[in-house]
Amino acid sequence: RHIFNNSNDAFFIHDLDGNFLEVNETACRILGYSREEFLRMSVEDIDTPKMADQAKDKIKQVEQDGEMIFESAHMRRDKTRVPVEINSRKIEYNEQNCILSVVRDITQRKQFEQALRDSEETYRNLFHNAQVGLIRSRLEDGKILECNEQLAKMFGFDNKEEIINELLVSLNYVDPDRRRIMKQEIQERGEIENFESKFYRRDGSVFWGLYSARLYPEKGWIEGVIEDITERKQDEQELVRIKQQSQAALKEI
Repeated sequence: RHIFNNSNDAFFIHDLDGNFLEVNETACRILGYSREEFLRMSVEDIDTPKMADQAKDKIKQVEQDGEMIFESAHMRRDKTRVPVEINSRKIEYNEQNCILSVVRDITQRKQFEQALRDSEETYRNLFHNAQVGLIRSRLEDGKILECNEQLAKMFGFDNKEEIINELLVSLNYVDPDRRRIMKQEIQERGEIENFESKFYRRDGSVFWGLYSARLYPEKGWIEGVIEDITERKQDEQELVRIKQQSQAALKEI
């Protein structure tokens, strides 16, 4: 009786028709009914309209299987909705077959799950709309596991499905030794920053990429960002050329 009344979970005992025979104080607190009111009610009275249609089926299933865990939603006395996890089992109470249901308020869990879904949606939007290439690839061979559309465009593919199916990044380094250096550095440090290398596009043309990434050794993959810096490198090369020309001209004076 002490455990029954002082649990943080709601306890309900009802017969196989769903009529309440006993409830604990937590059940009264969560749903806002008194014990006397509960004993004049049935399971269907506290289920949301959507769940009430399933109540009899759930009772029959518990009667048949002996126990069951499922999620549902109850209606408080003030008609607000509370999501719950229900652990029901068949018991004998006052010499009749009944069901004991331990009901946990999972409002916070549902709020947390929704927050995760919201943040995942935000992450997906940022991921796919980023103006830099985002990539997750297998360290062993450079197989692309996930990427955004910008990365596909950077390597000359029409969409990310094509690049995932067709490309091994390890084979697209213009200088294969740069791949070896990158792999060694990221394995030693766990990450790499501002690593420059030339890559082949799908059509065989070349672009300069600036690569930063982190290793996830337990997964066997690396996640990183690739920025196309071809224009910058061309500008740098042009500046070097102009400087060399200027130095040569000065020597002739």
